[in-house]
Amino acid sequence: MSSFNKKIPKKRYAEDRRQLQRNELEKNLRADAEQELRQYFDEQKFSNEDLIQAYPAIYEFIKRKAPNLAWKKYAHEFFRTYIEDLNKSNNLDLPLPYLTFEMKRDEPIFTLDWIQAGHEIDIILEKLWDYWILAQDSSAFSDDEIIGNILLCSMLYGGLNQIASLNALLEHLKNPEKIQKIFDFNIIFLEPLSPSYGDLFVDEKTIRKSRNFIPDQLTRLWLIHFNTRQIRDISLDVNAYLHLIFQKIKHPYTNKTFKFLRDYANFNWLQLQNADVDPALSQCLLENTLTCGLSEHEFENFAFPKFKTQLSAEIERNVSSTAKVLPDLNTSEAVENVIFIHKNLLKIMRTSTDQGTAKLIIDFCLRHQEQFNEFSKRIILWLISLYRPSSEQIKKLSATFDFDTTQYTKAFQDNQKLADSSIYTYYTRIAEPFLTHALQYIDADDDINDLLNKIYQQIISNTRLADEVDQPEFKKSKDQTIHMLKRFHTFQQIVFQAEDFELEFIASQSRPRARIIGHTAFQVILKKLNQLLHDQSISDHHYKLLKIIYILAYRTGMRINEILGLRVKDIEGLNQFSIWVQPYGSKKQGNQHLLKTDSAERIVPAYALLKDDEYQFFSDFVVEKRLENKKSLYLFSNLNENKKLNKHTVTAPLKLILNQVFKGHHYSFHSFRHTTANHLSLLLNCEYAPLVQKLTDYSENEYQKIRAELLQNQHGQNHWFVIAHLLGHIEPVETFKSYIHLNYLIAGQKLLKHHPDMPNELAKKIMGHNATFKNLQITNGEKDFNFEKNQSVLATILLNDQTKWLQSNATDILDELSLQIDQSHDFFCFFCWNRRF
Repeated sequence: MSSFNKKIPKKRYAEDRRQLQRNELEKNLRADAEQELRQYFDEQKFSNEDLIQAYPAIYEFIKRKAPNLAWKKYAHEFFRTYIEDLNKSNNLDLPLPYLTFEMKRDEPIFTLDWIQAGHEIDIILEKLWDYWILAQDSSAFSDDEIIGNILLCSMLYGGLNQIASLNALLEHLKNPEKIQKIFDFNIIFLEPLSPSYGDLFVDEKTIRKSRNFIPDQLTRLWLIHFNTRQIRDISLDVNAYLHLIFQKIKHPYTNKTFKFLRDYANFNWLQLQNADVDPALSQCLLENTLTCGLSEHEFENFAFPKFKTQLSAEIERNVSSTAKVLPDLNTSEAVENVIFIHKNLLKIMRTSTDQGTAKLIIDFCLRHQEQFNEFSKRIILWLISLYRPSSEQIKKLSATFDFDTTQYTKAFQDNQKLADSSIYTYYTRIAEPFLTHALQYIDADDDINDLLNKIYQQIISNTRLADEVDQPEFKKSKDQTIHMLKRFHTFQQIVFQAEDFELEFIASQSRPRARIIGHTAFQVILKKLNQLLHDQSISDHHYKLLKIIYILAYRTGMRINEILGLRVKDIEGLNQFSIWVQPYGSKKQGNQHLLKTDSAERIVPAYALLKDDEYQFFSDFVVEKRLENKKSLYLFSNLNENKKLNKHTVTAPLKLILNQVFKGHHYSFHSFRHTTANHLSLLLNCEYAPLVQKLTDYSENEYQKIRAELLQNQHGQNHWFVIAHLLGHIEPVETFKSYIHLNYLIAGQKLLKHHPDMPNELAKKIMGHNATFKNLQITNGEKDFNFEKNQSVLATILLNDQTKWLQSNATDILDELSLQIDQSHDFFCFFCWNRRF
């Protein structure tokens, strides 16, 4: 009878559950703040008379104790309530505490100064057009004038407003090779110098960043004239060329004019007809928001990837030879040696002995000398030097590892001997990451000293490790790391004659990984996965896991840690699945799952982002998992296990596939996340044609569906916040800085939509029209030049017979893989050739 009266718990929707969770968190946070303050008041035993003087100390205590802004707010609320109660109960008149916030708004783009300066820009534009119109013919423009007009138009119409970018454009004109035609417009791959942010590493003091420049309509006409004349004598700087044009238009040019143009040229290009550049994109063009484009190599890999193909060999190959297993995912000999060294050093460091840690390390090195490479040799000799070894020990090491004993002794003679208890810190901060990062350079042809700054960069920023594990506790104290690296590098300089590096400069650099996996490359990856299943190199279960994980990473931008941590109950919905990315568990239970940041908790609408066939595959998999009726079950796990998949299980096959299909690449699993950010940038900020149509594999219906699901309004500024939210960022600043690499392309294509009202004769004059210009559509019946009709022709003329990108051979490799998969599988040959049997 009691079972009938048992109260059935009310089912709550996900939104209600999240609200309950937030309320519980707020309750606990408020209770913690109150407890801390009560304990503080009890310890200090403030009298009513002394309490007013103690206000600053209490404020400081709250500031010091507060783990976040919410805790600080609750603490101040309790402090205020405490004083109010004290006043009421004791008939006092103590002043109520207050909480101040320091808020600083971004400076608005449209200010009174901007509008006033815009009037001056309008005058310059009017004089500039008069100068063009009044010129007798194209020959009236000197070579230097053409260069000056290119620079000025790129500022006023093309959104190129920074000194470094303008200097890079001038460098391009000296050797105009890095220009390509993509669809109906051109793209110039500028590489401006950047003091501390950029994707192109030159040396330890020099970084460049990829700045993709889409010439606007006017700049393109002048560039065509430049190419037609084949001008190569460029002897002036940007300022001098601009000064020349101002002399021609008879407008004053002072030492402040160049800066004035850089600051206020956006008054023109922000208001061009049909060029709907939103404020966020304008901040990227103005370089107020850190961001970078794609290098020419990475853009080609993204838009027109070239794959390895063996089509002719495949036809002659016997079916049995296709029965290859997935190569053993055991590490190579070099990696095994590093792991062996690592494990044994940790064991030695944890061993209590009367002999001393240094002696144990030296004995280990002498016994296993053949397992040390050049990098591990240097790091182990440095660790030993911290103990100030004896002359006898140094001689033994020198005989084995071949170094100058005098220089080695000199390297540590002024240092104190390291305590045994401190070696672990030096090892984990410097030696361990050095051994790990150095592995990628084992087969490099470069001199080892040239590779050191690259390894130092990775150690200081810890970028690689943080990207892969997504756990903030792996981040080390940068200042302490730099201090230890300086000590290590001083040793390298003395013993191995390494060059002098400014480690603080390396530490201040920020280098985004500007790489995007194109949709054709992704199809090849999936096709290659199908081949592995066909050849029985992977099981059906493993195949499903990998395919869904790769699809989720490619379409949603989820981090690998977030995907592998998903449980069945994190998939919400019946017909339209959304993914709740959230932390859970605890260290005590052994199932703690943390996110990279608090903002990483989010809802990802998989039903909207995945293509129909991909969503169906994902949906079927989720339904199968739900039927197991274990809500705490991991979504992705090995058969008959409920353990989170190891990252290596997912990343190793992907690396194998990428290495097999690409001639050269720098892709990793994290590149999927970059791809999502850029695909969403195109989907939410561009018309379907041409960019979305050509650079993604979404159909027009899918394009409309995603926009309808994600966009609550049509304001462009909102679009960037949607993208940031889907990636787990608080605001778009981090998204632009690290992930979005097509913003220059998007902004340039928008500026290109502005078609100036220009007579045919003026257009011909500016472009230096001659008889070689074929296919231009200029009819006698039309007075004005038709930019829309001539888009493709102008883009081709500007290319000027320079080396074009070769078309992608994706069709060849997809056909090749389809041919292999369609072949019937010979099981007898498979068991004969497969080493596992």
